[in-house]
Amino acid sequence: METEINLLHTKFYLPKAREQLVHRSRLTHLLEEGLQGRMVLLSAPAGYGKTSLLADWTQEFHHPTAWLTLDENDNDTARFMEYFFHSFFNRGYIQLQQLLTEKAALFSGNLRQNLDILLNCILSSSENIIVVLDDFHHIHSPVINESINYMVENLPANAHFVISTRADPVVNLPNWRVRGYLTEIRRADLCFTLKESTEFFQSALGDIFTRKNVRALTNKTEGWIAGMQLAASAIKSLDDTYSIDLFIESFKGTNRFILDYLLDEALKNQSEETRNFLLFTSLLEHFSASLCNHVLERNDSQQMLDFLERNNLFIVPLDNERTWYRYHTLFADLLQSQLEKLDKERKRLIHQSAANWFETNHYYNEAIEHNLMAENMDAAERLIQLNAASVLNHSQFTVFSNWLNRLPREKLYQNPTLCTYYALTLLLRGNSYHEIKQILESMQEFADAGFYGPAFIRSLLAIIQGNPQEALQHLDLIKSNPPQEDEFLSGYLELIQALTLPVNINQTIENLRKTYLRSNIAGNLVIAITSRSYLGDLYNFMGKLTEAQKNYQEALDLSTIDKNAYLPIGSNVLLGLGEIAYKRNQLDEADRFLSAGLEIKENIAISHFWGLCTSKARVCIAQGRIQQALAYMQQAQELAIQFDTTEFDDFVVSCRIAQLHLLMGNLDAAEERVNALSMHDIEKSRDLASFSIIYTPIQYLYPSTLACCAIHQGKLSESIEILSKLYHESVEKNLGDFVLQFSVLLAVAHEKNNAREEALGYLHKALDLAYPEGQVQIFLEQKENILTLLYEAAHRNIHPEFTGHLLSLFPQMNTQEETDKFIIHDGEIIEPLSDREIEILALISQGFSNQQIAVQFHLSLSTVKVHTYNIYRKLQVHSRLQAVSKATLLKILPPTKK
Repeated sequence: METEINLLHTKFYLPKAREQLVHRSRLTHLLEEGLQGRMVLLSAPAGYGKTSLLADWTQEFHHPTAWLTLDENDNDTARFMEYFFHSFFNRGYIQLQQLLTEKAALFSGNLRQNLDILLNCILSSSENIIVVLDDFHHIHSPVINESINYMVENLPANAHFVISTRADPVVNLPNWRVRGYLTEIRRADLCFTLKESTEFFQSALGDIFTRKNVRALTNKTEGWIAGMQLAASAIKSLDDTYSIDLFIESFKGTNRFILDYLLDEALKNQSEETRNFLLFTSLLEHFSASLCNHVLERNDSQQMLDFLERNNLFIVPLDNERTWYRYHTLFADLLQSQLEKLDKERKRLIHQSAANWFETNHYYNEAIEHNLMAENMDAAERLIQLNAASVLNHSQFTVFSNWLNRLPREKLYQNPTLCTYYALTLLLRGNSYHEIKQILESMQEFADAGFYGPAFIRSLLAIIQGNPQEALQHLDLIKSNPPQEDEFLSGYLELIQALTLPVNINQTIENLRKTYLRSNIAGNLVIAITSRSYLGDLYNFMGKLTEAQKNYQEALDLSTIDKNAYLPIGSNVLLGLGEIAYKRNQLDEADRFLSAGLEIKENIAISHFWGLCTSKARVCIAQGRIQQALAYMQQAQELAIQFDTTEFDDFVVSCRIAQLHLLMGNLDAAEERVNALSMHDIEKSRDLASFSIIYTPIQYLYPSTLACCAIHQGKLSESIEILSKLYHESVEKNLGDFVLQFSVLLAVAHEKNNAREEALGYLHKALDLAYPEGQVQIFLEQKENILTLLYEAAHRNIHPEFTGHLLSLFPQMNTQEETDKFIIHDGEIIEPLSDREIEILALISQGFSNQQIAVQFHLSLSTVKVHTYNIYRKLQVHSRLQAVSKATLLKILPPTKK
């Protein structure tokens, strides 16, 4: 589980209980009892001693504990998961660590896959695993919250979560309460009791602080621990009981007033040297003696840190060696608010000095942050550009965008490389076209000088907007001045060339394989995963579902967490896997894949309306969840409207939604969609396929939708003409999956047109293609329109076992001509058996084997099995004995000859 991203190890350190800490056994035992369930939640406002309680608990019970302290930057999913997985290392979990190390190579897949591997490793270890996530209130990422949901819902019995937060996390708390998963420790629990307050003030102030004082201050603070700590710090400077009584009497007002007052009192009674140290080091989120010495230009910071810790001045050690520290979050906020009144230039210099120290020690993210705070935009720009390729190759687009958003526009616009990266980031994240256009306009002078960046972005825009000829023109410009020194953009160019240069699908596959190998070796994961995903798409087009699934899975294995959270790449892989599962009628699995794809699209909208939402709707229709299907169709449409970079997505979504309406039997809605499509977009859909074979589904989208509508409208000659052309084109291009689709539709159209033999010919072709890969849904979608044909195919011994399997999956036949023959028995609707089925059932009742029945009627064994499947299905039974019993009850067996 190696990573190229530096990890700040202090985030993993358990806080150490202070010597003067009030031991709160009532809460530590409540926390310990909570480990009988799956989660303990500590939720209370700032300053209620949540982290201190956890420190007290770990010291009392000595549990090995995986600890992770969170901050705002951890909303980047890749960063969060990288820290999360590493929190289990060097924490006393010997078996788990060994398992994770052994499985390290597998941790390159998407978020859900990584979580599954982790949960399995935890289950396989015999250790009691405890995970503490401190300061969880910083997390507002839906992806991370849903990951916590998933882990808690699937948590092995030997694992437990402890979450400490100022605000309730957006997870399934009500459900967990009902199911007994959750133990909650909240503000009312965490407030100091009078006994605990007495112990605290006695330890902090000694006998000078009377029980009367304790009671008064406890009442005024309502047991708020941080307020008591601040008060105690201020009271330490008072010498007599009168001054203390006066202080407590005047201690009133809102929380903000109390904090401001106590901060002033606490700081005012410290030496100037201590105040300055506190104020200026509060600019550092984490600090060590070495860092403090550097930024404050002193050499005794370790002694000062020791002094602050001894005097409980809200400093929190982050490791057992007392190397790294941080201030209590509330105290740091207050210090910084006071710092606003002081020398701004000094603050800037401290940020700059911190940036230099972090860069020297290879903490580049922190170095960039402090350079930005120091307004040293030259240094920030240099470091951003230095680290851009690495960050983008790992798909950390949120981090990258945040950096560039803070650079002055004029500086950004003078850096063509960063502008190109930024425009690409905005495009992939689905930002407004206006923002992207502004970046392009700023780069015009560089474009005039021959820089490739603008042409690169314009080519991608042209592809998305459905203008392939314009895209090719921009690509020709790039080829005349390729990005040879830019590995990141070179990879993108190679991928586009792999997709556009070949003349057939086999050549495209070969070029994509080469692109994948080169990008994977170079560490360009974005291109490697995209290449592998496209390989899956092409095999899918060819109808080779097993090979497609293999490539999609390898793409998932390569995908990083950030990839799945912010780029279309990971979701497109899951879309492919979901569609394969759907085609095989594995609806639950399809639903899981597609849901995972939607979950990881936190900031990216593109892939939602290109497939995920409409594919999810298709699965919902197959599952009978019509309302959910309509909701996903609506979501797809809204996302298409929201993404204003292109109008072409509206065309794609409209065609897909029209097809979904047809599946639901809503012809009027489908016709309305088709009639509203513009000829301009229809022509674009045709042109895109000439640009790359990867756009074949878009090329066929409109004519296939039109043909389906024509079938439902009874315009059979029109539909057959359209479908015949599509069929021959797909045969010529070796696109087996499309050949299968058009064969099924042609079979239905010819059957409705009373051309049974032509219909059976196309059905035979469809069964030839569907059988090896287990394609089922393409037939089930046609419902009763294909049922008679399948029966006829079974009678003619055309793939009898597969055809029988297909027939067994259909709901009860309710074609009009058979409705009056139904048998009603105890509320069940029994479909009538054919004469042949009754003859076979009679022999079954006499104990004949399938082989004996085949000999008796001169049938193949496979045909007998098909008839048996149909008998079971119609009678709604699962065995020979049940079939005979049901038939006897219904009196459909002929009299036995004597």
